[in-house]
Amino acid sequence: MRAMDSLERTAANLQDTGERLASKGVELGDGMQKVAKNFSNAVDKSVAEQPLTTLGMAVAAGFILGAIWKA
Repeated sequence: MRAMDSLERTAANLQDTGERLASKGVELGDGMQKVAKNFSNAVDKSVAEQPLTTLGMAVAAGFILGAIWKA
C-alpha cells in the first residue's frame, strides 16, 4: 500500500511539474514573440531613418558571425 501511495504522489507531482513547465513555455514563447516584433519594428525604423548606418551594422555583424563560424 505504501508503495502505491508513493507512486501516486510521484505521478501527481510529475503531472504538476509538467503543467507548470508547459505554462512557462507558453509565457516564454509569448515573450519571444514580443521581442521579435519590437526588434523588427526597430530595424524597420532604422532602415527608414538611417539606411547607410543600418547597412554598415549589418555588414559588421555578418563579418563577426563569419569570423566566429570560421574559427
